[in-house]
Amino acid sequence: MQAATTTAVTAPRVVVFGATGRTGRHIVRKLVERKQPCVLAVRNIEKAKTALAVPDNLCTFVQADLMNKESLTKAVEGANTVLYAAGSQSLFGFVNSNDSAKKVDYEGFNLLVDACKAVSSHPHLVMCSSILVTSTWHPLALLINGMTGMALYWKYYGEEYLKKSGLRYTIVRPGGLVDSEGGATGLVVSQGDSLRGRTSRADVAEVMLQCVTRELTLGGVTFEVVASTGAGSKAPQSEAEWNALFGPLKKDASS
Repeated sequence: MQAATTTAVTAPRVVVFGATGRTGRHIVRKLVERKQPCVLAVRNIEKAKTALAVPDNLCTFVQADLMNKESLTKAVEGANTVLYAAGSQSLFGFVNSNDSAKKVDYEGFNLLVDACKAVSSHPHLVMCSSILVTSTWHPLALLINGMTGMALYWKYYGEEYLKKSGLRYTIVRPGGLVDSEGGATGLVVSQGDSLRGRTSRADVAEVMLQCVTRELTLGGVTFEVVASTGAGSKAPQSEAEWNALFGPLKKDASS
């Protein structure tokens, strides 16, 4: 596998899926703080505008449904980067629900991948997945899958579909998501799905945005990220610190 390098690039047109979710809101807030224009792909524009209250000069809303490839294709047309932070909200797996893990993390996500392939810009797709997706028999994975309608199972197969698509991609696998303050601890990244721990949603959002500006170095890379438990560890702040965090990561074997 080829080691990732640390050259930064920019992506002027960013489309966010899952913008009104608990992680997606952090992504949108950080984009606004960076004064980065973005497109927010949502099912209900009026509800999303009320929920997010973002400046019109930076954020454009577009109606998109994960079950409708045509709407997805329109949403990602011309995009340089697509950030996917959507996730199933259905507990205990109501398979026929449009919010089920199978619909959101697999079928809908696969349609989004197809939409990104269909547009001429072929955007870099940054996916928020999860640790434990390959650890089928881990007790915590069994518990999560049982409570969420096999969310980890479907996320894994969504990952696999993306990896085989030919698109530029980065897959971020955070630990157990918590609503603690972002930047409060250091971060640990690893590969191979052996890392365990929790990750602040705000930190996940920041990591995903760091991937936007590192398409050349983190494209074709899958990695896990959790909060550091080491005493005195600090969150990355400077470009050099982010480069040091991501530097050891390697490209996926298939990329």
